Amino acid sequence: MAGGQNLWFSGALMLACLMPSIVARAEPALAEAMPAASASAAINALANSCQAPVDVAWLLAQLNALRSQGQSCGEVPRPAAPPLRWEPKLAHSAQAFAAELAQRDGLSHVGAGGGGLRERFKRSGYLFARAGENLAAGQEELDEALQVWLNSASHCDNLMQPEFRDVGLACAVGPGTYQRYWVLHLGRSVINFP
Repeated sequence: MAGGQNLWFSGALMLACLMPSIVARAEPALAEAMPAASASAAINALANSCQAPVDVAWLLAQLNALRSQGQSCGEVPRPAAPPLRWEPKLAHSAQAFAAELAQRDGLSHVGAGGGGLRERFKRSGYLFARAGENLAAGQEELDEALQVWLNSASHCDNLMQPEFRDVGLACAVGPGTYQRYWVLHLGRSVINFP
């Protein structure tokens, strides 16, 4: 089960592509589930949440290896994309949303309070010119979640967007149907946007 969302902002133009997803009954949001943290604290939260020893260098190596090779996203070949860098604010937003999804036992790009990716990034303090979100549920390992995203044209497209420069990833465990919830937040800061 997976869902992808991509928001593009250029002047007054906004294009939003929302993949079909399971919408769960809203529960209180966990927006404050993880305070602003350093990259190492975010990775420790990922490791503790999904019982996997993960570090930032390994995560970036996995993601950037995919981006450096170019991919076929559905019928569309995507050329190699520039490497991503770890962004603690995106890791914070991903961790808070993964925890919310685990609590709600459902997969949806719409938060418990009705907000979307824009609100999640705003709460984390990340000022963006470009934003993307990939969700997955049920995969036990990061490699499995990445493969699900690569097999989906819209998720693959998010992973391969050359405009994205920053990334945050989180996984949370819940007792419900899917047990593991993966959230990948991709962005390009307004500070780094030409």
